[in-house]
Amino acid sequence: MTDGNEHQCPRHGGTGGSESSFKLEDGEFISRIEGSNGDYVNTLTFFTNKGKYGPYGKKGHHPFEMGGLNGGGFFGRCGDCINAIGAYTFVEKC
Repeated sequence: MTDGNEHQCPRHGGTGGSESSFKLEDGEFISRIEGSNGDYVNTLTFFTNKGKYGPYGKKGHHPFEMGGLNGGGFFGRCGDCINAIGAYTFVEKC
């Protein structure tokens, strides 16, 4: 986190599986997210400038990737499961 604080989010992901978490090291940031979806987001893998975390969840039918991230933040939509995920990223001034 660029602000150095831990941020807790409500649990999402249905009733199966087990809860997972990871903590970024100093200077580490999320650079890419890969996942898959069907009716909801089925699986997520987080890639950082120092390694990877995941995959979390079960493989879905439609793979997706969000690359070029440099430490912004995340947003999404959910009901019982994660329905959508997106990312904020920092843009360098031209």
